[in-house]
Amino acid sequence: MIAVFELTRAAQHVVERTLASFEIFTVVGLLYFIVCFGASGFGMRLERRLDFAGRKSETPWRYVIGER
Repeated sequence: MIAVFELTRAAQHVVERTLASFEIFTVVGLLYFIVCFGASGFGMRLERRLDFAGRKSETPWRYVIGER
């Protein structure tokens, strides 16, 4: 799992050597966005696949919220 701290710390080490902070942090930001966007898409597809009740059925959220 890639954490924000690990990415920024690695970027700081590269910036110390190259002094190109804008370019490095832009690349790090893009990498983090790609990882999060991909994980989000994967999670949405997994939710759809594991939805046993189906889309047209009544959702059980009303019981969680407290409505009866």
